[in-house]
Order: sequence, then structure tokens, then C-alpha cells
Amino acid sequence: MLTGLTKIGFGLVATKGADEKSTPEAKSHYQKKMAVQAMGIMNVSEGKELALAFQGKENMNQDPQTIKEIMKWDMWSPWASYYELYSTHPLTAKRINAIGTHALSLGQEPWVIFDSEKPESYWDDFIIDLFVVFLPEILGIGFVATKFILVSYGTENINWFDLVIPLIFGFSAGGIIKTMQMYPGGNFSNYSIVSLLKKINVSQVRSYPVKITGRIIGRGDAGNIFSEDMIIRDKTGIIFLDHEPFGFNLFFALFRIDRFRGVDVEVEGWYRRSPKPYVEVKRIYSRSDSSRSYTYYYQLLAWIAFSVIAFLSWNYIFLPVLRTP
Repeated sequence: MLTGLTKIGFGLVATKGADEKSTPEAKSHYQKKMAVQAMGIMNVSEGKELALAFQGKENMNQDPQTIKEIMKWDMWSPWASYYELYSTHPLTAKRINAIGTHALSLGQEPWVIFDSEKPESYWDDFIIDLFVVFLPEILGIGFVATKFILVSYGTENINWFDLVIPLIFGFSAGGIIKTMQMYPGGNFSNYSIVSLLKKINVSQVRSYPVKITGRIIGRGDAGNIFSEDMIIRDKTGIIFLDHEPFGFNLFFALFRIDRFRGVDVEVEGWYRRSPKPYVEVKRIYSRSDSSRSYTYYYQLLAWIAFSVIAFLSWNYIFLPVLRTP
């Protein structure tokens, strides 16, 4: 039963060949995924975390120990429990473990039972990640509170209009720091896909600079011609690539993505989980082509632009109107 759930739940997540719903193979694949979801077996949109175990060339579904290593994020990470609150189904690893536990209660030997001992608590990293997520709001409120306290202990009367500027700059400063934390620099080290999935201290906020080598086997969203995302496979499995070359995806999706499909590539980027594991692409290149993503710089520029535009708009448009008798 476990192997059946695992193969259904994860083996149908990514298509090996076709990547357009218009083809008979892709249509059949899509219908099977929807049927699996309708039966309540799993939420297929969240099943990619173990898809590698059944798509890799080494047929890793025969290695329960590897599966247990990959299950650790689902079983131990506080982020997994957080995302599960918004999911229609329990995370796949937890369902697999529940079936294994039930098999034991029936006196049967389970194919996989998660019996690893947690080496540490991961709540400290989770709290730090949450702090980073809400840093714009925290600094915005902090700047306002500081301004309020300074004025309250001074001789001036409090003018509520004057609290807007600290709010703007605190919010923007928090956004800039948050962006810098989400995109760590340094060395982009080589990883296999299966080694990435074994990492536990990873989230959408906390990422790893990585480099992976493999072959692009299709779009990330099969059948969507406007999708610039891709799926890459190496010898150990497959993983989703989140790719935004210029902050928007239309040109790349329509005119450039086919240059990489079916081609061996090297990818530099940041490995994240949300709860789906994926690599946000910084750079992807093959022997004949390459593409860079500037999302990090666009986000920094957006926060700076926000603070400047908000400051000028408040001082020269809204404030004069509000103060007009």
C-alpha cells in the first residue's frame, strides 16, 4: 500500500516527456493527477517534494533509507506544519508514515516507517525566519514608535501627519534587509537534487546558494505557454526551477524556453521550500545559450523606489491637501 501511494502520489507529479496539455500523453497525465486529487489521496500541487525518488535514473523508490532522509523536512520542520494549515491534505511524508504505522499495528512490515530521532529543535530558526518575513512591518512600527516617544518627551505637540514618514522609511528599510537575507551570496556550491531534499533548515526565506547540473525536461507548469518555469533532472531525480529573467516571464516563456528544453544545463540559484522544493534561478546556461534572472536587484530597486515615491507623494500631494483648511 505504501509503495502504491508513493508511486501514485509522487510518480504522477512531473511528466517525463510531454509538457503540453494539448498532446494525448500530457492530457492523460493531467487527468490522472486530477483524479488522484479528487479521490483524496493527496494534493498533487504539493507532491513534488518526493517526485525525484521515482523519476531519477537510479530508480530510488527501492531505497527506503533515502525516502526517510527526504521525509525529514515534512516531519520535523515547523514550516511544514505551518504550510499544512493551508493545505487540503496532510503533507505526503506524514501520510506515508501514518500508513507505515498502521501496517505495524496489523503485524505487517512496512516498506517505509519514519523512525529517525530528531537531533535538535528547529523552532529557533523558524522564529528567526518569521521575524525576517515580517521585518518591514516590524521596522515600520518601530520607527513610528521611536518618533512618537521622542516627540512625546519633547516640547513639541504630536502631529500625527509626521509619523507617516518614519513608517515609510521603516517599512522600506525592513524590505531591503529582508531581500538581502533571502538572497545570500557567497559560493554557489555543487549539489545533487537528492542532497538538496535532505536539507531541513530551509524555507522560502532561508535559502541555500546552490549549483546543479542536469537536463531540462519540460516546463514547470505543463501546458501553460506563458510559464517560464522549468523542470530539471539529474542522475538522482527532478526539481522545479523558478525562473524570472527580467521580473516578467512573457518573452522568455514564448521565445526562449525551447532553447533549453531537452538540453543539458548548469543552474545557479537559491534552493527553497514552500513546502514544494524548488530552486529560484540566478543563472542558467548551456553550451549554446544562457539566461540570467535579476529578481534580487529588481526587489531592492522596488523597495527603494517605493520609499522615494511614497515620500514625495506624501509631502507634495497628500499632505498639502490634508492641511488645507
